[in-house]
Amino acid sequence: MKYQKKIALCAILSALNVLVLLFGALLDVLDLTAGAISMLLVAIIYIEIKGYYPWLSWAVTTALSFLILPNKAPALLFLLLGNYAILKFYFETLPRVFCWICKFAWFNIALTLLIFGMNQVLMLPDSGYSFSVLVYAVGNAAFLFLDICFTILLRFYRTEVRRRLHLDRLFR
Repeated sequence: MKYQKKIALCAILSALNVLVLLFGALLDVLDLTAGAISMLLVAIIYIEIKGYYPWLSWAVTTALSFLILPNKAPALLFLLLGNYAILKFYFETLPRVFCWICKFAWFNIALTLLIFGMNQVLMLPDSGYSFSVLVYAVGNAAFLFLDICFTILLRFYRTEVRRRLHLDRLFR
């Protein structure tokens, strides 16, 4: 793929990421959903062009989100959890048990930083995040569900969407 196509794809999907996170910031009930959709868009960049471009898209989306969004919670969520879309591909090259250990260790570290960021950095009084066993238990269960759904959606993208939209010929 030519350099210009790679940059254009990253720029378009980064702008779309910021737009999705903006909807999540404006409608508080969609902040977690916006983060998940944005992660999916970063994963599409990884599937199509690999290299350092997904990392650039993640960094640009994070920076623009902190600058533009009125509510910084989705930006912080994407900062800490958005890179999972890239790390997932690296984790899945490991043996199965070690893969899940790495995924959950990464998630729990990110969740701890997210709770700290919501309460101490952004000083959101009613963020609903606290350092409790219930938050970690529900968070890990939700992360397991997210990972399974994420895998299914990425498989669907690779097998159906790319073929039907002829993206496999466009991004060679």
